[in-house]
Amino acid sequence: MKRYFLLFGSLNFLIFFISEVRGQIVEEDIPHGEWSVAILSGFEYSPSSAMQGTIQDYQNALRTGTTATQFPFGTRPYTVGFEAQVEYRYAKSPLSLYFTGYGSSYNAGYGFRFSPGGRYTMTIASGTIGLEYTFGQIYQHWNFFGRFGLSSNIIASSYRTGGANRFSDTSINATGQRFGIEIEAGERYNFPRLPFGIEASINYANVNLIGKTYTKPLIFGNFGGNQEINDGKNPSDASDNARVIDYFSLRLGARFYF
Repeated sequence: MKRYFLLFGSLNFLIFFISEVRGQIVEEDIPHGEWSVAILSGFEYSPSSAMQGTIQDYQNALRTGTTATQFPFGTRPYTVGFEAQVEYRYAKSPLSLYFTGYGSSYNAGYGFRFSPGGRYTMTIASGTIGLEYTFGQIYQHWNFFGRFGLSSNIIASSYRTGGANRFSDTSINATGQRFGIEIEAGERYNFPRLPFGIEASINYANVNLIGKTYTKPLIFGNFGGNQEINDGKNPSDASDNARVIDYFSLRLGARFYF
């Protein structure tokens, strides 16, 4: 009887030891730290009708000193953006705090009706702080995550009536600061035994949720212009609406843990 007890006792100890070692190996399979940095690129598309106007309507508004109701990106309100992100994962928590810098530029192209060499661009530079919720542990190979962030955005637009020399042609420039939100959901794969991961996500950002302004357009020369983005409602026009600057983006990138 004593011999059987020693045998089964030894087996139980061995099974317990193997389980503990296996669990430790799984947890240590991927070297990681509480901090990480990520570099990502995103393909953007703006669903807002305010971002899908025609260049003819925009130019007509400039020439008459009225408010352009839409930004002139027509059927191509899309672009590519780039992101750098720093993230801190709280110990023994699914929550992370992240800081992001993101930039993109929309381009209406050339060949305008009144200025064949003209070009309209809108550049958006965003700084975001937010929270990420990660499903599962970061030592696991696959993680699903969701994010919510508050952003501060610099929006700069430029309309050039000539295209040969950006310093000598007639330019209408506007720059403004707006505040917005972003919502994101994605999947991350962590490489075994390496402090690296890759991830893909879908992001929605409303860039000018707060801070829209309106300034009555001025007329100078052959074109009108103003020094504001003019995304706010014209108080003198009951049919006018505020203009939404937003986009969906598909983002792909790599993450390094340290």
